[in-house]
Amino acid sequence: MKTKVFKFLTIAICAISLCGCKQTEGPTEIIVPHFIISGAITTEEGLPLEGIHVNVDTSNFALDLSLKRWQNTKGLSGTDGLYRFGYMCKTNTLRVEWPSEVTLIATDTAGIYATQTKTFPIEVLQTDAPKVTNGLVSDADFVMHKK
Repeated sequence: MKTKVFKFLTIAICAISLCGCKQTEGPTEIIVPHFIISGAITTEEGLPLEGIHVNVDTSNFALDLSLKRWQNTKGLSGTDGLYRFGYMCKTNTLRVEWPSEVTLIATDTAGIYATQTKTFPIEVLQTDAPKVTNGLVSDADFVMHKK
């Protein structure tokens, strides 16, 4: 009888410990350097423009964003004239030294508005991760002029 009770208690304790254990997961997000660019594109009358492409001029940009370790999202203005795009590093081991400014090019693929090139300051943001700094360009606004 004592053996049956002992076996029952052992099985019960094992079952409770297995059911009571909650497996904790580590962070699901890997922290990597980002470069985010956002702004608004309007007409001279202040109306929002949709479908204007915004790209980074990398010819005089100290950081080569065309490297295979960077993933780009496209900059295209929406119906509200706003755009937001960026670059995300594909590795979390890259320490980025951001330049103080970046040149952006706004292009109307429909050919109605003239292409514009403007330079904007880059705000460097330190993250909680010790080796990660992010670059941010906000309020990178363009007022497009007809050709």
